[in-house]
Amino acid sequence: MRALMIALASFTVTSLPPFGPFGHVTHFDYHSVRMRIVLASLCAGVSVWCSLATVGVVQSAGTAARIGVLPPWWWLPLIVGLCVACVRAARLSPSQLSPLFASTILLLPWLPVRWPSSVYLWTGPLSGLIWLFVAAAIVHARWPRVHRLCRPAALAR
Repeated sequence: MRALMIALASFTVTSLPPFGPFGHVTHFDYHSVRMRIVLASLCAGVSVWCSLATVGVVQSAGTAARIGVLPPWWWLPLIVGLCVACVRAARLSPSQLSPLFASTILLLPWLPVRWPSSVYLWTGPLSGLIWLFVAAAIVHARWPRVHRLCRPAALAR
């Protein structure tokens, strides 16, 4: 186990060329950006899948139990793939991807932990409020680019 940890700790990416496509030195780590895109899309996709689910309460013999009704499991890879495609099509920068990680708050009710009842509010229609905040944060992060595109000089092209 120790040898594996040492091997992983000493792993460096050597497959990247030292120069960019135009001959200048690049300081951009392509692998970490790709990984961030995949992780942000995975978080958003799983959160969308959980947003489509519902939590029910079953009472029997004086006790109440919560049960979760999730969408079909095969929707999960489709939704994650759609999220990856949308993130790549939107060409979000790493700072613009950060709000997608905030969508994981929608996963809290689905964890096997005893939560206060207020956490289960986010499984219903109020999950749309979280997605509204995530979308607003992405638009806010992209605002300089959106503002630049809306200037009359950019529209005249």
